[in-house]
Amino acid sequence: MNATPVAAFGALFDDETALAAAVTELARTGVLRTDLALATRAHKRLAELTERFGTTALRGAVRETGMLAEFARATGRAAAPAPGALREDLIARGIDDERARYFDERLDGTRVLLVVPQGDG
Repeated sequence: MNATPVAAFGALFDDETALAAAVTELARTGVLRTDLALATRAHKRLAELTERFGTTALRGAVRETGMLAEFARATGRAAAPAPGALREDLIARGIDDERARYFDERLDGTRVLLVVPQGDG
């Protein structure tokens, strides 16, 4: 028997103040901060946001470029995720394929994706 993933929903934020307000409100209503997942395209920003908010990182979104990416490749420390890794992670969390594609295509260097589990599955 195959397990069905827990349904989830996501939202893109252009403004970190609005993101902070959403995380705070969700936590106030009983959602565990560690159940909330964030995605950005930059590893450093993702680390800063997840530490600040106490959330989980969706690492499949990270796309480092430039000297940092070259260093990571040369040292083998932080291999870039495979294309489609974010979409696959979102689908595994219960977001349908169409929405997962939408989020993957629209996530850029300024936006942050917040993924919220919905219900107990």
